[in-house]
Amino acid sequence: MPDPTNVSITTTLTPCNFTLHQDEDLGADSVIWTNNTTSPAIWTMAGASDVLATTAPPNEDSPAADTYTINPGQTLQLWVSDDFQVGDGVNKQYNVSVNGTNISCINADPPDMQIEP
Repeated sequence: MPDPTNVSITTTLTPCNFTLHQDEDLGADSVIWTNNTTSPAIWTMAGASDVLATTAPPNEDSPAADTYTINPGQTLQLWVSDDFQVGDGVNKQYNVSVNGTNISCINADPPDMQIEP
């Protein structure tokens, strides 16, 4: 089983663009966002419940919410949902804000994840 993708939340997101795989044999099937700021971070993604889950597979009964608060020093881990119809892959944008300010990417905005079979 591959290690999860780790995203650090500071004044930027590192990395902010990454790929997750529904099949863990092909690559990381989860991501961990770590809040390294001194304020709560708000993570949002429209339709997160369609593609992500709060537990490792089997996880069809554990859909993710569209919004989470990640307190300072805390983490949020989400997995690709095993009942999501990935097809040839899909790109989903997400947002992280701290104190009402959207955290941007150094290399490309907006932050996004590519979800592959």
